[in-house]
Amino acid sequence: ARKKRQVLAKEHSSMLIDALFEMLLDVEDSTTLEPTEKGKDFVAIFRVIHVFSEITPLCLLKHIDTLLPYLKTDNGCLPQDESEIAVSLCQILSRVVGELDQQDVSKLSRESLADDLVGITMKWGNAATASAVQTLCLLACHKHAEDTTVFRDKLLHLAGTFYKYLIKHKDSKEFLQHAKSKENVRRALSVMGSICQFNEFSSFDSLGIDEDLNVGLTLANVAPLCEHIFMQFFEKNHVPTTRAALKAL
Repeated sequence: ARKKRQVLAKEHSSMLIDALFEMLLDVEDSTTLEPTEKGKDFVAIFRVIHVFSEITPLCLLKHIDTLLPYLKTDNGCLPQDESEIAVSLCQILSRVVGELDQQDVSKLSRESLADDLVGITMKWGNAATASAVQTLCLLACHKHAEDTTVFRDKLLHLAGTFYKYLIKHKDSKEFLQHAKSKENVRRALSVMGSICQFNEFSSFDSLGIDEDLNVGLTLANVAPLCEHIFMQFFEKNHVPTTRAALKAL
């Protein structure tokens, strides 16, 4: 009886998910909704889809192709809504990644998914950035990703970009005099902190305590290298930067 109830619950969940995607397409095709209204509808629908992804991620596999275009975050919505959409989409994908088979991973590696996830880290706030990094890490570390290096290469390039930026400013206080530089440092700390958290390739056994921070960055040594840098930014006399460094640690 219990098994029968589980089967029925899965069937009902699948029907509700299909209905949510029909609603999503209705909003997409609407010519009467203002950008504000459309954005709020998108956010609400994706949040509910995220709830179902936590319960039954397998039921969302057939809808991945519908979700991916929204990751470009050029949906004609207000910036706040675009950011919320990015967060929910990445959370959904993070749940679905575990259900992907080798063919799915190979197909996704040929899409713009990796580039879109990187784009989110460059454009949106901490919540969206962390969600995008988590998704990229899960794809890079996926058991069926051995035949493609796309996700690993994108993750390493992303890490290298922000790592070099932190290296450039770690011994300087000049960045504190420029609003954009301060923002970029905090973004770099946020991205690198998320990579250290979600990257399963990283190991603290890969480095000695007194390693040179200018050694070649790899997915294996990124966490121990970043720990040293995070501590240096933690000691800066600037509360927002210190807070960002602490969160990264």
